Amino acid sequence: MAKQLDLRGLVCADRAEHIRAALAESGLESLDIVVDDDAKADHARDTAAPLGWSAAVPRQGAEVHVILTRDRSATPVPTPAAALPTTGRSPRVVGYIASSVLGVGDEQLGRVLMRAFVKTLKELDPLPERLIFVNSGVRLTTKGSELIADLRELESRGVRILSCGTCLDYYQLKDALEIGTATNMHETVTALAEADRVLKP
Repeated sequence: MAKQLDLRGLVCADRAEHIRAALAESGLESLDIVVDDDAKADHARDTAAPLGWSAAVPRQGAEVHVILTRDRSATPVPTPAAALPTTGRSPRVVGYIASSVLGVGDEQLGRVLMRAFVKTLKELDPLPERLIFVNSGVRLTTKGSELIADLRELESRGVRILSCGTCLDYYQLKDALEIGTATNMHETVTALAEADRVLKP
């Protein structure tokens, strides 16, 4: 079975998610991916290679295509788990998100990057134990956020979603909380102090 996937205009995390979902379909032998440019073609190829797929990048006019075919000689490479502490337990990872956008500069770009960051969190192994949202980051857990579905998926997989109660009050969003629970500074500081790793975009 062959299939075409048009991924033009998507950020890297979304492209990777669509590619992995398509390659997991039963009976698929070939996947034609349309992307914006050569850099995104490289990303598509790199996403598929560990899953046992080879890629060709033929030119079809102005369009950039990546043709993936199942590589019968390849053994899929599992995604490596993060290195374990010497105790043998999984590392305790906490995400600390202090803004509704990622980076400094254009706000629209910052929203796109934050969306990609949260989507990419779903691919981590192990997943974060907690995601703590403070300051304007609480806008991501409240009504109107485009990330509620992604955060709900993370929560269903065991990630605790915590929003700063003081911040919710400040932005008058306490009644608009859509996912997770409100937290306080003591719980926030304790979680950060006990974490093996803190992810701070």
